[in-house]
Amino acid sequence: MATNTTAWVALPLSMILLGCATTQAPTLRSEYPAHWWAPITGGQKAGWEVGPDEAKANQVILSKRNELGLLSNFAATPFVLDGVRYASVEGFWQMMKYPDGDADPRHEPGLTFTREAVAQMVGFDAKRAGKTAGTLQNPRGIDWISYQGKRMAYKGADAPAHYALIRRAMEAKLSQNPRVRRVLMATHGLDLAPDHHQSPNRTPAYEYHAIWMGLRDAEWAKEQVHVAKALSHWSPAARQRIVRAVAASGATDVPVAIFDGDGTLWHADIPREFLTHSIGQRALLHFDYAAAQSPSDAAARLYGTCKHDVSICIAQAAYLYAGLSLKELDTLMDGFFPGFERKVFPAQQQLVGYLRSRGFRIYVVSGGPQWLAQHAAHRHYQIPPERVIGVRTRIVNGILSGEVIPPLPFRKGKAASITHRLGASVAIVVGNSKSDVPMLALADRLAIAVQSFGPEHKGFHYGSEQKLAAEAAQRGWLVEKLIPAGVPAHTP
Repeated sequence: MATNTTAWVALPLSMILLGCATTQAPTLRSEYPAHWWAPITGGQKAGWEVGPDEAKANQVILSKRNELGLLSNFAATPFVLDGVRYASVEGFWQMMKYPDGDADPRHEPGLTFTREAVAQMVGFDAKRAGKTAGTLQNPRGIDWISYQGKRMAYKGADAPAHYALIRRAMEAKLSQNPRVRRVLMATHGLDLAPDHHQSPNRTPAYEYHAIWMGLRDAEWAKEQVHVAKALSHWSPAARQRIVRAVAASGATDVPVAIFDGDGTLWHADIPREFLTHSIGQRALLHFDYAAAQSPSDAAARLYGTCKHDVSICIAQAAYLYAGLSLKELDTLMDGFFPGFERKVFPAQQQLVGYLRSRGFRIYVVSGGPQWLAQHAAHRHYQIPPERVIGVRTRIVNGILSGEVIPPLPFRKGKAASITHRLGASVAIVVGNSKSDVPMLALADRLAIAVQSFGPEHKGFHYGSEQKLAAEAAQRGWLVEKLIPAGVPAHTP
């Protein structure tokens, strides 16, 4: 963006402060992506450019060489302002130098673009278009621009009005481009600086980095109010840690959150409870019903295997449904899940919804049959089946076979399954038992250890949850107690 020669020190101090915001305390660069400060190598630095590694303490350069370039006026971040669509803030800025109607005195033979065409430009194309207009108009004494038919001496008396207009354009860009907002929020705690050398005589409208800091402070304040409602079932301390983790994840194009299933999304051991239901319906094709005194006793007998070898227990729980068709399984699940919403944690429904609204992709990892976890996750959290990882059994012609496909998602197997499936970093991980530790350790931003309480004081995973809570305290992970929907809020 071009510079000018008119000083802006005469503008009201309140206007200057409106566009500028300072951070409250120094922060650690380790809390942010390291490439934000990576030096430019190979002699590729442009003459106009300020390199990322030239940032001062507690500062980051809004370099076009990484995702922070989305905050540049050059970025292709379309927005609509006053009913007109613009491809970038730079296109909006330079468009105002072009003739606005037939009676406009700025018509020049050398202008190869129209006002409308410049409005759809981005980057250096838009800047060059504006420079061309200025080269032709300046000798004629034209030092003004126009918006909606009104002229503005944007380097002089109308600098405040021009500042307000550019700020409005940036606000529109921010509100209409979720990725821009996520990247801006990821810089929370840092002072922002331009990636190009600026004239000391610039007007406030050129201070795009300061405008962003002001907008960021306003967004952060609004986020606190929003989160108090959106995460009302979470403690205030937990809300703050979640908000900070979500903001820090904004630098990632599509951040990922992983949730365990049983004891984390719902206060239930679904595989065991569903097995009891299936036995009661005499739906299993390979089961000794004569040896079962009751469905619950039979399920307890089968799950007793877990005391000796959890892997065998998990595989067996999936194998027992061999021979059933997917249609038969759907019928069984339709009979099992009515009323199950009472076991779902409202706090987790809030968290999933909040993360989804902030651009997160949500996955569920369960140690039970994958088809069972898929049904529950979609029914109660609207998570698509392809984002659920569980124990897989090979399906042949719509019929479950007895072949269990490794790896089993348990303990280290959960972490291995996530790494194999996603091949990307994970921002937030939520689990409830000691066996979830390897999975929780994958979290780049926040690991949440859940303690689940149902109608009973000590939940079905109580012992394992207490072990996890102790380790979480040592690792600095968040520990939060959750209550399912069907239990009074005063339960511990």
